[in-house]
Amino acid sequence: MPKDKKDMKGRQRKRQIKQQRSEEARQKRREAKTNKNSRKLPKKKIILAISLLFMIAAVIVVWQFSIKPFMTIYIRSDGTIDPSTAAITNLDNSHYTFTADVFGSIIIERDNIVIDGANHILHGEIDTNSTGIELSERNNITITNLKIKDFKYGIFLESGINIVLSKNDLTNEYSIGFDSCVNNTIIENNITNSTGAILLAQSSNNTIIKNNLDSNYHGLNLDYSSSTNTISGNIITNNEGAINIAKTSNNNTLSENNLEKSTQGITLDQCLYNIIVRNTITDCKGAIGLSYSSYNQITENNITDNQYSISITSNSKSNSISENDIKNSDLAIGFDYSSNNQITKNNMASNEFGVYLNTSSNNSFFHNSFLNNTYQAVSFDSLNSWDNENLSAGNFWSDYEEKYPEAENLDQSKIWNRPYVIDENNKDNYPLVNPET
Repeated sequence: MPKDKKDMKGRQRKRQIKQQRSEEARQKRREAKTNKNSRKLPKKKIILAISLLFMIAAVIVVWQFSIKPFMTIYIRSDGTIDPSTAAITNLDNSHYTFTADVFGSIIIERDNIVIDGANHILHGEIDTNSTGIELSERNNITITNLKIKDFKYGIFLESGINIVLSKNDLTNEYSIGFDSCVNNTIIENNITNSTGAILLAQSSNNTIIKNNLDSNYHGLNLDYSSSTNTISGNIITNNEGAINIAKTSNNNTLSENNLEKSTQGITLDQCLYNIIVRNTITDCKGAIGLSYSSYNQITENNITDNQYSISITSNSKSNSISENDIKNSDLAIGFDYSSNNQITKNNMASNEFGVYLNTSSNNSFFHNSFLNNTYQAVSFDSLNSWDNENLSAGNFWSDYEEKYPEAENLDQSKIWNRPYVIDENNKDNYPLVNPET
């Protein structure tokens, strides 16, 4: 074969091989691209799946609220429930029982009924001015076993008589409010995380007993509420203010309450003739405080581990402070610009200051026991009586014998023969040999 033909066939062969290799390379690139796209596909599917889940969740939420709108339920004066589809049964137009949780408010227009929540929830809208249960000029109604939450006002009662609120669980901005109400009972309710747990205004002869108020800003407030409201047996913890009696709330009784870990325990402001008796107050900044308040009785209270135990300020006069046990405080009893109070038979032990007086004169101290306080009594610009001359009785001072080692028991009586001197203007002329028991 001629040489030029051989060269031509060789060149054709090389071109064929080159084209074959080029085609193989293109095929590999196509396969690689396909594999790359196939690897990205699961990620896209995941994103798509997540998006679908969010869409489904949004649809469910919209669906739920579309079928459960906030409703107002009326118990009409004839006993009927409006709307009739509300999850509440009606027995003889007198006993109403929840059959499921309710998202809405209830307005009661009928007297002489019982509403039993059966431990269901009445849900509210905290960002609105909604009220859970509203009663106006109603009589003889009991509301029990109901959980009321997320309302501006949980239960609001105006001009109500003989209303009983019992064994309810409330968490609202303001949980229970009374205005111009008489002879009502709030008993065994649990109220938490409210700005105001129980608020009474211009209300009298109400009974507030055995409730648990925890972690509220204001526990119990009385304004312009007089004539024997009874506040007893309540457990009030972790509140900014546990019990506040203010604005001419007179003749009320606060007894056997247990107050703990609150900024202020019991405060009286511009009040007369109230009785604070047999309460236990522990670990508060201020246990009992009176401001512009007179003729009140503070007696038989157990006051321990507080910063300020009893403070009488701002022209509070003619108050009786007796038979209290006050221990481990920065200040047991303090007076500021307050006069003519009587302090008797108190036990003040292991406090920083037993009694502290600032510009407070004509107060009378006798039959008290000052036990191991860092400063038994301190007085500034104050002239007070530290004994009862008619009874020949002063106070017991645990450091008396250390200060007066030469003193003698006067005629084997219960009185030392030398006065206990607080300062040049204040002295106990009849210091007791033994503490009061």
